[in-house]
Amino acid sequence: MPTLLTITFRPMTRDRPGATRRNALPLIPIRKVTHQRGIEAENSDSWEIGTDIRFFQNRLGIDIAYYQAKDYNNLENIPVSDASGYEGYLLNGNIYRRKGVEFTINATPVRNDNFRWDTQINFSQYRRYIDEIYGDKEYTEDR
Repeated sequence: MPTLLTITFRPMTRDRPGATRRNALPLIPIRKVTHQRGIEAENSDSWEIGTDIRFFQNRLGIDIAYYQAKDYNNLENIPVSDASGYEGYLLNGNIYRRKGVEFTINATPVRNDNFRWDTQINFSQYRRYIDEIYGDKEYTEDR
């Protein structure tokens, strides 16, 4: 399996927990992560359908929407053995599907020449599902 090495530098200062200094200079830890060749950026495809209906000269309104999205090429950091010299293996992993609905009621209970009072109530529900798991592995909560 061909791999590439990614090294991330992050200066440590006294403000950060675990900061260490040697000869008054901050140490810079090196984080080693290898990744699969041809790794792609995370991406999403989504669509939404809905309606906005108004009644009584726009004093009462109802807005309903349903949406769905598919997230793919999600970057997954897979822990590897310390003997490999790396901390993890970065690859394009699981595919997720998100679904949701949103329901909003708008009202203007008081409206005259000098004053306008607008109110809004919103309800939404959102769920995320795993469509495909990298390597056809069984899903577990901790990975």
